[in-house]
Amino acid sequence: MIVKIKDKLRDNEELIRDILEEMGCNNIHKVSEDEFRFGMDDEGSGSGNSLFISTLGYRSFSMSSYGDIITLVKDMKNVTLGDSIRLLANKLNIKATYSQTEVKLPFGGFWKGLSKTKIIDESPPLTYALSTLNQYKYGVSLLWIRDEISALTQEFYSIGYDLATDRITIPWFNETGELCGIVGRLNKINIGDKECKYLSLIPFNKSKCLYGFYENYQDILNNGCIIICESEKSVMKGREMGFNNIVALGGNSISPRQARLIKSMFCKVVIALDEDMTLEHCVEQARKVQIQNVFFDSEVYIVDMNNELITDKKVSLLDLDKQIIDSILEEHLIYIDEE
Repeated sequence: MIVKIKDKLRDNEELIRDILEEMGCNNIHKVSEDEFRFGMDDEGSGSGNSLFISTLGYRSFSMSSYGDIITLVKDMKNVTLGDSIRLLANKLNIKATYSQTEVKLPFGGFWKGLSKTKIIDESPPLTYALSTLNQYKYGVSLLWIRDEISALTQEFYSIGYDLATDRITIPWFNETGELCGIVGRLNKINIGDKECKYLSLIPFNKSKCLYGFYENYQDILNNGCIIICESEKSVMKGREMGFNNIVALGGNSISPRQARLIKSMFCKVVIALDEDMTLEHCVEQARKVQIQNVFFDSEVYIVDMNNELITDKKVSLLDLDKQIIDSILEEHLIYIDEE
């Protein structure tokens, strides 16, 4: 729903002003073609807050905080991020449904009869009651403690344990904080040839979600950057190192729905896929999340995993030491428009 909300509000001055007025903002006025200024109380000049019409990005000068119209509603109404999204969706008469889009084939569809037409499914994932998590034991994985993922971080991401399958449980939530699936990871280091390391305890389509997106939404906006990795553990390891703006695809390709969520943030994007991915593949993924319009050209970068800092070849960026990660993010990014 985040994408639909922002699509409906972007460049719609009347609706944006209406929402600001309903929240009790005062002295709402435009200072440029793309910017509203307003106050949140009766004190001061009423210009301590800024909301951009084209991106819906929000900034409070008085509190030095960043966000967007969704976090603004969350703070003004004192509700959760999910409730803020639902309030805006209700206000805008938006329902959580998407239609499937059929890709147009070349030559007027001549080859349609010779091959299967690809369907792009951008519908939201099925969701389950949060009480579903009660059937799994909340707890801390010692296996992951040894892997430097603390108890606090595991608790933050609602990590648990499934007695029946002896698996660490990793819940996935959609962009409104609803449970959409659970992945189970075998609770041991050495995995047998015939054993499956990861198994969906509640099957779901990962391409419909971004792991960590809901939990890290505010931090992504504060950083002005979103880092895209493959695995859930990268998101957790990132939090341990102070990188709270990481999300995971659950794979190595960005789906249309994931791309829409990423682009909805209107921020810098860093593609940090595992080191076995080719540059060509990374460029292809980066192009999917590029934004170019009158008011906002997004900066999209690819992490160069083949640089002199990485002497011990690891699987992913977050397997490296923090000092090396900092250096890579500062000095070894490939800018997509200069690739």
